[in-house]
Amino acid sequence: MLVSNRGPIAFDLDDAGNVVTAKTGGGLAAGVRPVLAQTGGMWVCVPLTEADRQSVGTTVSVDGIQVVFADVDADVIDAGVGRVANEYLWFMHHGLTEIAREPTPSHWLAFESYNRAVAECVAAYAPPRAAVLVQDYHLPLAASHLKASRPDLVCTHFNHIPFASPEVWRLLPPAERTRIAEGFGDYAACGFHSTRWAERFAASVGLDVTPTPATFVTQLAPDLQAMRRRASSDRCVEEGSRLAAHHGGRKLIVRVDRLEPTKNHLVAVDAFEDLLTRRADMRGRVTLMAYAYPSRSALGAYRILRQDLTAAVHRVNDRFGTPDWTPIELDLNDDLDAAVAGLQAFDVLLVNPVEDGLNLVAFEGAALNDNSGTIVLSTNCGAHDALVGNVQSIDPTDLAQTSQALERALDMPSGDRIALATRARTAAEALSSQRWLEDQLAASGLQESDDLGR
Repeated sequence: MLVSNRGPIAFDLDDAGNVVTAKTGGGLAAGVRPVLAQTGGMWVCVPLTEADRQSVGTTVSVDGIQVVFADVDADVIDAGVGRVANEYLWFMHHGLTEIAREPTPSHWLAFESYNRAVAECVAAYAPPRAAVLVQDYHLPLAASHLKASRPDLVCTHFNHIPFASPEVWRLLPPAERTRIAEGFGDYAACGFHSTRWAERFAASVGLDVTPTPATFVTQLAPDLQAMRRRASSDRCVEEGSRLAAHHGGRKLIVRVDRLEPTKNHLVAVDAFEDLLTRRADMRGRVTLMAYAYPSRSALGAYRILRQDLTAAVHRVNDRFGTPDWTPIELDLNDDLDAAVAGLQAFDVLLVNPVEDGLNLVAFEGAALNDNSGTIVLSTNCGAHDALVGNVQSIDPTDLAQTSQALERALDMPSGDRIALATRARTAAEALSSQRWLEDQLAASGLQESDDLGR
């Protein structure tokens, strides 16, 4: 049984009030749904729309997976997930303490209630001795609530984002910090995409819990088959043709990221501006194509980021643009087809998050690109562990280093580019969501990998 806040399916209401299937976002659903379907597994998630709520109390079959929506009140989700998980813990785990909004005691109570309600759903639907694979920072307390009601279950936890350093973790209210640490202690093991996040977890949780929970490291893979099918679709082919015609042989630096503070959009713009300042010969010969699709638009920090990014792009374009060349093109639409076309066409892919649990875009770009493009990659994301040596590595906080890495990538001789791109593609294709799932089952100690029905 897999458990997460957002599930592999969502529903919406059309204009006539009928329930219709809506797309779901995020790499978890894309990467896990195909392999979980092979197991006949169940997925417990939370109703995030009013249409989702109409399915509470039933099971919905999706591509061989039985999906169950937990009965969680909307106000509990707003306070527990919105205020605690997304507006506080998310930023603390990424080291962005200056924009984290500290929750009130009532918000923390809602966070506890949210975890309890999800656990009650798991307890009601899980078969005997099931392995329960709980996902991400929203649900550190679920195992604690399952201990008494379902002692036959063994739970593992997997964190898809970084874990806060001890220096940041100490800033949490002491009682809540201890409660979360103890909650992690009720899991059989806690998993991460990178050894560095597992080490941070042990150091931070160790402030309150001894011994610290067992950890394991494994990486989720993108669904490259699905991405390649999309890349060959008529719409993607049209987008690729439009991109080629519009840019007319110029070099293309591409970014594909959610519009959120951790993705470091402003430094990317500043680094490109620095490159154009230092290298006049690059002006008119290279374009930065930035796909920044909306995320959590209701949050103030995200709205401010959109305003600041738009202003920064206008600044660079006003400074360097000419009638036949726009230095930076910013696409704020949630258009996966356009972004995939960009991943196929890039000469340089810039992936520079301040910190990122994994970052599937780096792998998708390596696998999809048709141009022997070079990836400039932050050392502070989990994907760097798999791609190191096959990318231009950068400290994402170092603007000058980022600018110089873009310059090296654009100037790189063809043979070196091809060799680097080939190795990056091989590394990306070596990843396996099936192995990621198997590693969690192995960490639970209840099931062997043969249970996946390969």
